Amino acid sequence: YIVPVYVTDKGQYDVATISVRVTDVNDHTPEFRPGACYPLTVPENSDLAVIHTVTATDPDVGANGEITYSITAGNIGNKFSIDLHTGELSARPLDRETQPRYHLVITAQDRGAPSPLSGSCNVTVIVEDQNDNDPRFIKPRYSATIPENVPLETIVLTVKAADADLGVNAKIVYSLANESQWLFRIDNRTGVITTAGLFDRERQDVYEFQVVATDGGRYDARSQKVPVQITIGDVNDNKPVFTHYPFTADVSPSNQRGHDILRVTAVDNDKGTNADIVYSFFNEPPSNKFRINPNTGVVTEF
Repeated sequence: YIVPVYVTDKGQYDVATISVRVTDVNDHTPEFRPGACYPLTVPENSDLAVIHTVTATDPDVGANGEITYSITAGNIGNKFSIDLHTGELSARPLDRETQPRYHLVITAQDRGAPSPLSGSCNVTVIVEDQNDNDPRFIKPRYSATIPENVPLETIVLTVKAADADLGVNAKIVYSLANESQWLFRIDNRTGVITTAGLFDRERQDVYEFQVVATDGGRYDARSQKVPVQITIGDVNDNKPVFTHYPFTADVSPSNQRGHDILRVTAVDNDKGTNADIVYSFFNEPPSNKFRINPNTGVVTEF
């Protein structure tokens, strides 16, 4: 302020000028400019880069108006840094599956003495998903057993895969690979495997193929495979067959009781107990002179 001072004495006068300078006191808190702090979206896996610049003002002068910036909360894993003087906010590569959202507190502080003043604002950083994860099956392999006489459209098993990504990047479509006989099909949405043909265990008893899970990435779809083994269980659908026909033998009148005459043999293409053969005489007369061992097929005189 410039203040003139006049002095007079019987017609005489004089003028003096008083200059008043108001020194600054640190009485203003730094304030962020409107619109400086708002939610940000950053794609995951991006290289280190500046993602935003915050700006604050302080009407004080000198050191009282000099502002420095810092991140005072929410910087999980130290993924963010801010330039002390310019307010440029930088982000290192982020992983949405590890941390999908950050709530940063940015502080602007002046250099006032003896007590600096500060103001803060909140910046939310939303990590945008990228298709960087393969689908993963719940099990390392799948297996099931079905009887050989199952009808068409029988449910065999259900495979399940999950994808840690988000949205269309996590949408999974299932398909079969290496299944060239067209005996199985899979629902591409649910992963349910059903029969599409008829089976004969005696012709083939094991089928092996793969299920492919593919995510919905538009330009970078990712996939994973899992092996599947289907075992065909036996059904008693085959009759025993004698190895040759007829069986003949010469019997001597001098043979003693219990003498082995011959052995009949038969085979059954089934499996397990379904293939166990029991021998007996058909239409055996009451006075039959022969006996047959039900397990071995050996015929003896009686």
